[in-house]
Amino acid sequence: MAAGAVLCGTLLGLCEPMPEGIGMDFSTGYQAVTLLAAWLGWLGAGPLGWLILRLFGARPRLGELVRLACGASLVLVWTFPLAFVMNSVGSSAILTLLREVLFALVFAMGALSFLPKGGRRILWAAIAVVVLPIWSIGMQFLPEYRNLSRLSMKNPSTGLVAPMRGSVPEGTFLVSRWTLDGKAGDGLDPARLSLGERQRVIEVSKGRIVVEVQADRSVDDSSGLPVTPSVAAASLAAGVPEGSPNERLHNLHSLVRSRIRYERTFFPGDVAQILERGSGDCKAYAQVFAEGAAALGYPSRVVRGMLARPDGFWAHAWVCVKVSGRWVDWDPTSPIPLPDARYLRFSPPKQASSVFEGEMAIFTLDSLRIEPLR
Repeated sequence: MAAGAVLCGTLLGLCEPMPEGIGMDFSTGYQAVTLLAAWLGWLGAGPLGWLILRLFGARPRLGELVRLACGASLVLVWTFPLAFVMNSVGSSAILTLLREVLFALVFAMGALSFLPKGGRRILWAAIAVVVLPIWSIGMQFLPEYRNLSRLSMKNPSTGLVAPMRGSVPEGTFLVSRWTLDGKAGDGLDPARLSLGERQRVIEVSKGRIVVEVQADRSVDDSSGLPVTPSVAAASLAAGVPEGSPNERLHNLHSLVRSRIRYERTFFPGDVAQILERGSGDCKAYAQVFAEGAAALGYPSRVVRGMLARPDGFWAHAWVCVKVSGRWVDWDPTSPIPLPDARYLRFSPPKQASSVFEGEMAIFTLDSLRIEPLR
């Protein structure tokens, strides 16, 4: 029964769509390993519940609780259709938490028969609903344990990247040299950092990559997250007057900045939600501007990487717009829209085998350094 539940759950999980806006595709092998880790967490609720119940004085059979865990895992089947509706990054996170709580509730209610009526039942249910989701979510992070052990962020609420060597120079500059140190495989893939004329990898050694950035050069490829203009973005873009491409993009830039105030948001939502809320972080600015530019007829992509400032290195998102046959970087979060050589982009991998191969790779680097050349 347990093996059948795991197989069924894994197949259903592989059929679920990836969250929109995640910025990369995962390999089938990685998805399968992650799903198996999740199922081990749910099935592990049997032994864990058996241990907690014994602390309460009950003497259930372990096999009974494992079968109960298999039955409770049917919440995945019940909630499977929701995965096609709640498919943004934020709503997917909510769906994951909802499933864990529902599983814990069903399991706890089924296990009540092993306890006498009274306060112990209420206490057991409360403990189970708290402990089981924590246990299960923790098991889901097992495939990422190595990367999590190296995760480094000075301030998760702001996106400030902690590791750095030396200081970030004041001012702006057109040419810079970035030095990234870390373990090979933790985002140190030259293919992800070599992006046309603007970003050239000039040195590769074990655990180190040196990249030269020339801000006045074009990006030859179109890496990044392509966008399709929504109704809300098209309505916003309708307020941009006619003119040259440069004039229209500058007017859109001013319009976006007038509609959004900066506020750190992990899941900014779609353009309609952002504009209704009137706030968001760099991801929100980038999404609204990219869709607005696309509505004006300029293909756009949301790109991610790092921004070097005097107060440190920051995780950042901006936009790449195709104008007159050239891909041009544009930062709608900044009052100065054209990024200089303080911006370093990370191109997403085609098939990721870890969440830390995406934009999170910058948080597993050992150290960073930037030197202005011009």
